[in-house]
Amino acid sequence: MKKYRMCYKNTYLLFQEALIDFIILVFTTVFLWYFFEDEIELFVVIFVILFSVFVGLIFLPVLYLYENYSKYNKNLMVLFHENSVVINDEEMPISEIIDVNIYGTYQLFNKNDGGIGTLAYNPYFYYLEINLKANRRIILSSILGQSIKDDMMSYYPKLNYKNNIKSFPKINGS
Repeated sequence: MKKYRMCYKNTYLLFQEALIDFIILVFTTVFLWYFFEDEIELFVVIFVILFSVFVGLIFLPVLYLYENYSKYNKNLMVLFHENSVVINDEEMPISEIIDVNIYGTYQLFNKNDGGIGTLAYNPYFYYLEINLKANRRIILSSILGQSIKDDMMSYYPKLNYKNNIKSFPKINGS
């Protein structure tokens, strides 16, 4: 049995890349302050540009995806049993699952192709869309646990999984 829910550890894992980038920004700012101490106007311009890039390309996308995933998974507790998935005390037999769509970035599915061009949210934010026979879908996201995708695939290897690459894996619809 494997248990998943939102917790501080999962939140830290989702924000860790943005935190590392913020620390790099702080050290870069200190270096630039030392380097441009006589030209304060130039320092301010460079700092505003760097800070804007950090907020616009790194922090806001991570925060937006975190809020989007929280909306769907905030009060969920998921348990993987041998022949069923339990979500908030509702047990669903594996036989009721039609397929599982996995939505994530290219880097999620191709781990070796990460690198310097990887944005802070690329390898950490993804979600599973579980389609049931009763015309229902259940959304489980990485906010519940970073390994939820791999664990589900190992617990239930006979299910039909489809990888779907999205440049920005936002959950759409209800």
